[in-house]
This record gives sequence, C-alpha cells and structure tokens, in this order.
Amino acid sequence: MRKLRCLSITLVLLIVFVVSCTKEGPEGPMGAQGPQGVPGNTGPGGGTGTAGTAGAQGPPGTANVIYSGWLPAPTSFSAAGWFDTTMSPMGLVSRANFTAPSMTQAILDQGLTMVYHTFAAPPASPIGGANAQSLPYSTTVNLPPLQYIQINYRPAVGRIIVFIKNMTSATSFGVTGGHFFRYIIVPGTIAGGRMANGPATGYTIEQLQSLPYNEVLRRFNIPRDGSNQ
Repeated sequence: MRKLRCLSITLVLLIVFVVSCTKEGPEGPMGAQGPQGVPGNTGPGGGTGTAGTAGAQGPPGTANVIYSGWLPAPTSFSAAGWFDTTMSPMGLVSRANFTAPSMTQAILDQGLTMVYHTFAAPPASPIGGANAQSLPYSTTVNLPPLQYIQINYRPAVGRIIVFIKNMTSATSFGVTGGHFFRYIIVPGTIAGGRMANGPATGYTIEQLQSLPYNEVLRRFNIPRDGSNQ
C-alpha cells in the first residue's frame, strides 16, 4: 500500500513537471538589428542581344522650306498690276509685286528664293504646274514685229518682284490671263556659294537653281499645289 502511494505521488509530480515544461511563456522583446552583411560579388554581365531590324525610312520633310501656291499674274496695267519702271541694270521693265510674308531680310541675305512660271488656258487654273519653267525664262511673243522677252524676278522684303524685259524694243510688255507664278524659299546660310546649313546643306546655289521644277518638289517634299504661308 505504501509502495502504491509512493508510485502515485511520483506519477503526479511527473505530470506536473511535463505540463510545466510544455507550457509556452510570453513572447520576449525584439532583439537589436544585427550589422549589415558583406555585399556579394557582382554577377557576370549578360551577352549582347541581337540587333533589331532597321525601320523603314520615313518620308522627307519640308524642313522649313517655304512655298506659295500658284499666283495668277495681274490682269491690269497700273500701279497695282503691271507697272513700267526702271531697274538696274536692265533699264525699262514692266514689274508686278507678289506678296511674300515669309521673305525677311535674313532670307534675302542668306537664303535662296526660286520662282517658277506656268500657263493654263483661261479660265482654267494650273494643275500642279506640269509645264513649269524656272525664272529667268525667255520666250517670243507673236505680236508683229516678233517680240523677244525675258521674264525674271527679284526678291525683296515681304514680296517677290516679277519683271518682264522686252529684249527687242523699248515697248513695255506684261503677261496677264492664264499666266501663274509660284515661289519657293529655301532658308539657310550661304558660305562660299554653297548652303552651309538648313534643308539644302551641301548644295551650291547653281545646283539648286538648275534643278527641274519636279525635282525640287521631290527633294524638298513640296506638294504640287497649295501653300504653307
């Protein structure tokens, strides 16, 4: 009986010991942050990727080239139309003024202006200037006696002066209904006769002036009709 009692007491103590050992106590406070570890070695760089396919070239821009529409020649002989005047060194000419808002002194000094002429039988208007001639342009007029004339131009601030010189006699002459003019202004700096900057960089003045009208349109992406003034 005494041995059984001792065994019971021992069993109770063992259970109390196990329960007290397995019971979890309250969470302790967070410890201080440890020092930062040493950075690892940089990994090897990746290989160069395959080059992508080159995109298609975009259309050329007008690159600040200024162009007018086809401007009809004056139909009157007056101060507002064809007007007799003297221009050096040509002497007596008939001249007409065409408004050119973008014609500044800087363009006069450093840029290039080109003017073209075309004809469309009245009352039609020119369709893209299929037969455009660059000025200066010489032709004959069948008004007995036969007259040989030259159509030329001179840029000025805010305008383009188109003038006609009668090479046969001192008689003044003007073109009226059906005649049209269009100007193209190429900004830039002219150094040694060659465009040093701007949309025509590298061209000489002679090269640009000798280009056919359609080639000028193509190189500077100018529409066949319309104006960007």
